[in-house]
Amino acid sequence: MIKVFVSSTFRDMDYERDLLHDEIIPEINEYCRPYGEQIQLCDLRWGIDTSGFNEIDSSKKVLSVCQDEIDRCKPYIISFLGERYGWVPNIDDLLDDSEYYISQNMIGKSVTELEIQYGALTCNNPNAFFYFRKLDGDPPRDYMSESEDSNKKLTALKREIRNKAGERVRTYNVIWKDIYGFEASEDFISDVTDKIMPQIEDWQNRPLSEVYPVL
Repeated sequence: MIKVFVSSTFRDMDYERDLLHDEIIPEINEYCRPYGEQIQLCDLRWGIDTSGFNEIDSSKKVLSVCQDEIDRCKPYIISFLGERYGWVPNIDDLLDDSEYYISQNMIGKSVTELEIQYGALTCNNPNAFFYFRKLDGDPPRDYMSESEDSNKKLTALKREIRNKAGERVRTYNVIWKDIYGFEASEDFISDVTDKIMPQIEDWQNRPLSEVYPVL
């Protein structure tokens, strides 16, 4: 079974995650069937239970679960980025904890960026795919950038992704239809599907040390 980690902000990306679950992955799994394989998504959108934890332990648990799930899915990760940068945990007090992928330059970064850095950028993972959403219409405030600072960080992250991932970055359009929610461009599903399916046979014929050279 091939496990794929899905990285994105949560509040504004239900539409894309639903399309992955309901339409894209079933089609890819039909393609996988002759190879005796199946794609399974790791989707943490329903959150990580941190009830009863203080702020430090809560941040530690979130980071721990995210890192463990990315490791479990190596080397496969797909990331969606829209207009939001995402939740920034307080990780100052975790810098000396060698159990986690944390360094001084990670302070002030969102969990979404930490996922992308850990699972894709820092290790130059060639099996990471990125989709940047271009939003048209007048969506609710929850779908827009949290602040000017968040927008700057997101812009910098997207620039780094483009520089490192190159052709593995796609931009897609969605339109906000008021009470009807989002409507993606017609080629969105086929673009995601067609980008992943050619990798399946390649993944089957190469040892993991070649697919993911860091291991």
